[in-house]
Amino acid sequence: LFRYLNEKDVFEKYYKQHLAKRLLSGGKGGSSLALGMEEHEKTIILKLKTECGYQFTSKLESMFNDIRTSQDIMANFTSSSSGGGGSSSGGRGGSATGGIELSVQVLTTGSWPTQQAVQCQVPKELQACCNAFEQFYLKTHSGRKLSWMTNMGHGEVRALFGEGERKHELCVTTIQMCVLMMFNDEGVDEVPYKRMRKELFNDNLGNGESEGELKRCLQSLACVKGKNVLCKSPVGKEVGEDDVFRWNEEFRSGKYRVKIPVISSSTAGAVGGAGGSPSSLRKKIDEDRKPQIEAAIVRVMKSRRVLGHNEVVTEVTKMLSGRFLPSPAMIKQRIESLIEREFLERDAEERRRYKYVS
Repeated sequence: LFRYLNEKDVFEKYYKQHLAKRLLSGGKGGSSLALGMEEHEKTIILKLKTECGYQFTSKLESMFNDIRTSQDIMANFTSSSSGGGGSSSGGRGGSATGGIELSVQVLTTGSWPTQQAVQCQVPKELQACCNAFEQFYLKTHSGRKLSWMTNMGHGEVRALFGEGERKHELCVTTIQMCVLMMFNDEGVDEVPYKRMRKELFNDNLGNGESEGELKRCLQSLACVKGKNVLCKSPVGKEVGEDDVFRWNEEFRSGKYRVKIPVISSSTAGAVGGAGGSPSSLRKKIDEDRKPQIEAAIVRVMKSRRVLGHNEVVTEVTKMLSGRFLPSPAMIKQRIESLIEREFLERDAEERRRYKYVS
């Protein structure tokens, strides 16, 4: 079926996103997918490589390499933080992490479908763990820079409800975990939304995506039936500027481990939905296509020197058909852009004929 797809680059984007999610949520202590699943993923990637070439799968293979490297890094960090004695928990350190079980995946910039977002401020307990790992990593990898992607992380929090009578392990995202730990301070019964926004993001919300992410996290913690470990005042599905949140002592669940997924941005008004944002991904795909189309136009014009508009469209479409079928309108836009940047020029006598500028 893949062989007959006209837009293989669209498939690549979606496959990379879902593969990243499977790799990053594969298990505790830096472990990735189960062995059988990992072999299955590699078989699929090998078939894609055979069909489309090395360039199509190079970033996918790099993602697997990052996971394997991260496992080795975490093993060394665990050994060093526990004084060289090792640890069977796959990430539970000693004094360096304060007894917190830490698992870090070190990802190569450019290989993963990371989302640019304003990062939240983690609690002081977690910040000490992050600082310890960063110092350990930079000792052996000098010259590199670590940027913490808190919007891609997840964690497990042990929580008490009903005056300590009921215990649950909450599986949440890093931002959700930071919200919950604000209720861990003695004497804190309720936390206003404005305080959360200020302490987690310093009111630096970038283009608004971070505030939307925070509101969706709060909706999933307070507005989803069966997952509402927080109570919101006033009651409602939407999170407002003046809302106040408090710990739900009455929370009950038949399961010890409670997974609380963040609701989708496309269904933020209807709590409990799931899914992605196809429109934003489509825009990203269109942006990625522009340099590919321009490169194909330049290659065609460099070899032919002078060519008419229809011939350029035909040659470029044929050259890129292995990945996607560019529309004539998009090709025309990229030709105009190349003319403006003086890679091409129009023929003085025939405006629909182009010349390559060497």
